[in-house]
Amino acid sequence: MTPRSKATGLISGFVVSLLCAGLWANPPAPRAAQWKEKLGLTDGQAQKLEAVMKEQREQMQALREKMKEDLKKLEDQLKAKAPDQDIQATLDRLHATHQSINAEQDKAATATSGFLSATQRGKLLLEKMKHAHEMHGAMGRNGPGGAPGNAPGASMNGSAGGGTQ
Repeated sequence: MTPRSKATGLISGFVVSLLCAGLWANPPAPRAAQWKEKLGLTDGQAQKLEAVMKEQREQMQALREKMKEDLKKLEDQLKAKAPDQDIQATLDRLHATHQSINAEQDKAATATSGFLSATQRGKLLLEKMKHAHEMHGAMGRNGPGGAPGNAPGASMNGSAGGGTQ
C-alpha cells in the first residue's frame, strides 16, 4: 500500500478520532447538574466527573489542534502530489497524535472507573456515542464548520479524505 492510498484510508479514522476526542473532552450536553441527573450521580461523583472532564478538555485542546493542522497539511501535500517521504512524515505525526489522544481517553476512563459504577460508565459511554453519531452525521452535512470543505480532512469537493490519487 502506498503512502497516498494509506493516507486516504487513515483520514477517516483520524477524523473519527478528532470527534471522539471532542466527545470526551467537550461532551455536548450536560454539566455537573445535568450529568448528575442523566447518570444518577451523587454530588461528589458529579464534582469528580466535572474535574476529570475539565482536565481532559485542557489536555485534548492541543492534541485536537495538532491533528487538525496535520490533516490540513496532509490534504495540501496530496493535492500538490508531494513526495511519498513527505506524506509519510505527516502520516507518522498523525499516527503519534492519534496514539496520544487514545492515551488521554484511556487516562480519563481509568479515572472515572474509580468513582463511577459500571452502570454509570455505561450510560456515559452511550451519551458520548450518541453524540458521536450526531456529529458524524453533521460531518457529512458540511461539518461543524458549516461550509463544505471546512470539516477536518475534507477535500475541496467536500468529501472526507477525497481528492485524486
